[in-house]
Amino acid sequence: MSFRRAFNDSSLFNAQASYRSAKWAVGTLLFFNGGVFGAWTYARGSRDTELLRQLEEHATLSEHNLAAGRYYTYVTSAFSHKELPHFAFNMFALFTYGGVLASVPGIGALHIYGLAITGSIAASAAFITHRRRKTKQREKKRDLQSRFSGNAIIREVGLGASGIVMAAAAVATCLRPTIEVVIFPMPMPMPLYVATGLVAAVDAYMIDK
Repeated sequence: MSFRRAFNDSSLFNAQASYRSAKWAVGTLLFFNGGVFGAWTYARGSRDTELLRQLEEHATLSEHNLAAGRYYTYVTSAFSHKELPHFAFNMFALFTYGGVLASVPGIGALHIYGLAITGSIAASAAFITHRRRKTKQREKKRDLQSRFSGNAIIREVGLGASGIVMAAAAVATCLRPTIEVVIFPMPMPMPLYVATGLVAAVDAYMIDK
């Protein structure tokens, strides 16, 4: 009896520790995304051309940045948002899916960070592949754009946490498909697999917007 109780107490402690570490990891992802969004907002509002240049070079994904050797933008661009609706949607979704993952025993901070990095790289690679194919087909569609101050060059860029969100969504949906969640801006709760389908549909629709 004493061994079983000690084992149960240890399991409960480990579950609580992993939950706290996972929630902390989700919080840090939200924090860094918020910081970069704040930098964009400040730079654009104050017309700080130097800060805008730094953000364009280090927090967006583009052929120009890759040609310059800034391969780390495969990850850093996933923590970057220019527009409030884009930022709010992704952060609410990340908070929701992150909370579901944290509730699964055994999932801790390393798992959350691992998902964030792999999701960022996978989404960035998919974006670059998609843009190259569209360029070859000469299908010019409106995309997220970047303007370099002082000239008329316009470069298509990718940014946003959609890759992180979808990585978290995929794993969370496999583990807890029927748990009910609310996804902004939908007002009613829905099964997680339905929410994930809607989020994926929005991402697919917005890729060329």
